[in-house]
Amino acid sequence: MNLKVPATIFVSFLLFFSCASHTGGDSSSGITLKSTAAKLDASTNWTATIEEDLLSRTYREINGISGIIDVSIDFLPAAKPFYEGKKIFPRITEAYSLDTDSMPEKCYSLLDNFLKAFEKGEGLETYVEGGSVYSLVMFKYDFDRLYGNSKVLWHAIGEPFCGEGFFQCPVRLFFESEKNYDGEHADAMIFVRDGESEFKIVSVDLINSAGE
Repeated sequence: MNLKVPATIFVSFLLFFSCASHTGGDSSSGITLKSTAAKLDASTNWTATIEEDLLSRTYREINGISGIIDVSIDFLPAAKPFYEGKKIFPRITEAYSLDTDSMPEKCYSLLDNFLKAFEKGEGLETYVEGGSVYSLVMFKYDFDRLYGNSKVLWHAIGEPFCGEGFFQCPVRLFFESEKNYDGEHADAMIFVRDGESEFKIVSVDLINSAGE
């Protein structure tokens, strides 16, 4: 009597015995994945762990705060990393930041003195480059035309755009004594050139058209 074995069962037996021969063949010679991994680990020079207790360490003090104080998250703003970090500058709403750190001190002084002289009605020609006096004349003409006798009481210098050898600086001129950056004002843009020996203004332009 002939015994017929289904083809699928026959193939399954072949695969089983084939896999068994591969997994057990090397074990007879003592070579296994585990022993190979152990051998590689033993022959590798591992570096020492850096700050092994970093995740389990208990932090009881904050830099800049006395250790006798029971600290909490509320004390973080008083810690040195906070108050010794980047300076925080005010920003004029929908306008520009008042961060002038990127401006050389001599450039800032030139602008500040120019604007103070304008507020006092003093001469401005000494702050302007010789060939750019016409820009100053037009600025004063436009200001008188748009704002009449309005007196500028104080000013704010905004964050400049810095190019190679020049600075483009927005400024705001305020007509009210109250220190309110959104109060009644006029805006202008001043270009300053870094000359060989000193900074000079090369252009002054009003950039809003209030009163028109």
